[in-house]
Amino acid sequence: MTFNLTFGRKEMNYILCHKCAGVLSGKVKNTPLNYCRCISGWIRGFEKSLTFEEAKQEQIQMAKSWIQLYKRQERDQSWIDKEEAIIAKLQK
Repeated sequence: MTFNLTFGRKEMNYILCHKCAGVLSGKVKNTPLNYCRCISGWIRGFEKSLTFEEAKQEQIQMAKSWIQLYKRQERDQSWIDKEEAIIAKLQK
């Protein structure tokens, strides 16, 4: 596993959880990225390393998937609102 660091810019590579798309490796401080939200989230070795923009797009797609699931399950709007807030934060 290698990390491509360029200080002062978001050039680090990230490894995301295969379940929730949260960051398992790399620093998310001062970025809109979210950490892994799974209780069993750790690097297993098959996850691909992503750039900041790729990681951001993966997290947006995962939030959209959660919204679709919550709508199918007829969950309370507050569940959907949380995912929409995540998308808005990532799209800034």
